[in-house]
Amino acid sequence: MNYLNDPKQEINKLYKIIDQCNYDYYILGQPSITDYEFDILIKRLNILEKKYPIYKKEISPTNNVFNEIKFLKIKKNMLHKHISPMLSLNSVYTKNDVLEYNNKIEKDFKYKYNYVCELKFDGVAISLIYINGIFNKAITRGNGIYGENITYNLNYMLDIPYKLSNFKKKILL
Repeated sequence: MNYLNDPKQEINKLYKIIDQCNYDYYILGQPSITDYEFDILIKRLNILEKKYPIYKKEISPTNNVFNEIKFLKIKKNMLHKHISPMLSLNSVYTKNDVLEYNNKIEKDFKYKYNYVCELKFDGVAISLIYINGIFNKAITRGNGIYGENITYNLNYMLDIPYKLSNFKKKILL
């Protein structure tokens, strides 16, 4: 999809494709492309927006993972704000990507970090909230700030402990 003669047309086409992919992933829960393919679209859009800023929309997928307004409007009654954001590394597929990320962190925070890395598997990242050692709530990662309350679903998973011993405060897992 390279509209070499019309960057505005390519940018608009990318907006439509990315918007549909976000809808499929976040709203329908049925991704239509892989994370890698999605990241390629975002990178291409980012390049075009930097090269042709006149065509960049105010709300662009390069500014946020998903259009916050649409996300909040569609699932408003099902969303809960995370106590602390659930962050994620973006577009990390190679050792070089990890090294670039590490260099950025060390430069920005002036501190050396150690990492534990795991392969990404499609699934759900959740925040488990326990109050006084009793399972209280489960929230998906969502957009990192708001997630979907899936407490009801997790009540039926035997691997999720209902009670934690020796915990008397609110904790997040």
